[in-house]
Formats: sequence, structure tokens, C-alpha cells
Amino acid sequence: MKNLAIAVTAALMAGTAWAADLKITAGGDNLFGAKFGQPVDAVLPILTQTLGAPTQDSGRIPGCPLNGVDERFVDWGGFGAQFFADESGTLKFERWTYRLGPEGAALPDGPQPNQIVMPGGIRMGDAYTRAAKVWGFKAEVDDVFQIGWHFGKELAIMTADDNLDGPIVEIGVPHIGACE
Repeated sequence: MKNLAIAVTAALMAGTAWAADLKITAGGDNLFGAKFGQPVDAVLPILTQTLGAPTQDSGRIPGCPLNGVDERFVDWGGFGAQFFADESGTLKFERWTYRLGPEGAALPDGPQPNQIVMPGGIRMGDAYTRAAKVWGFKAEVDDVFQIGWHFGKELAIMTADDNLDGPIVEIGVPHIGACE
């Protein structure tokens, strides 16, 4: 897959988050100018200025047993920013994710699937096997989680179950976590 750049246009109407013309292109090292690796206190003002108030904020919580570091999840419907503590204990921006609801529809208070733009014209809800063909990877079921789960260089996608012809229901940039 070619090197991707994050190209985000945020032409938002005053006070309205997730305007129809907001597009988020997967890849790169930032989201709306908030760079991965920046402290949470630098990132959240940028995101809330662009997206409005979050619908959910976990605050600082104990981390996943797999990595043991504190974390924080801030969501706008199905769209979220995730922060993890570094060696000094500072929470830093590590990734963003977007997930569809149980019926494959957008969750309330977040973007619509067509607002998330992936390389090669792949969209949320497209068949996982289509992404495999377009991006050139082997579609296979993960042995541990029993889902279609692909980790690329700058993004990851997954299905809801072991049906490889099933829809893409989550994207993570640059990756998806294993413990959420």
C-alpha cells in the first residue's frame, strides 16, 4: 500500500459537529493537526474545536492487562481518540478509531460511514475481501479473535466475525487496539 497522508478538511458549520462536508482520510500522523504522540492536553482542544463536545470521556483509567499502561478514551459517537501513558505517565495521543453499530449503521452523534475515506475507494461497510483485493493482502481469520483483522502500515481494519465477505466494521489509525 502506498504511503498515505492524512488529508482532513473540516469545513464545519458554526457549532455543528460532523457537518456533511467533513471528511477524514485514513493514514498519516495526525488528525485535524493534532499529531500522534502529543499530550492529551494539547490534543483535546484541537479535537473539540473541530468536532464539538465529546459524547463520552473515560477520563484516565487503568490500562489493559496486555500493556499495563493507563489510558483514556474520548468518543464522538462511533469516532474516538485514544490516549496511552508513556514512561513518564503522560497520556499521549496514540490513535483514532471509527466503528459501526451492531446493525452496521453509524452510531448517533458521530460521522456517517461515507465520511471516513480509505485508500483505493474502500469504505466502511465494504466487504473485507474487497479491501484485501484492492490493498493486496491475504484475507484470513485471526486465530485468536476469530475475526477478519488486517494491520497495514498506517491503518487497520476488522470485521465483526469470521465471515471474510462480511463488512468492515472498524478502522483504526494507525492501528486497532486489542483490549478495548
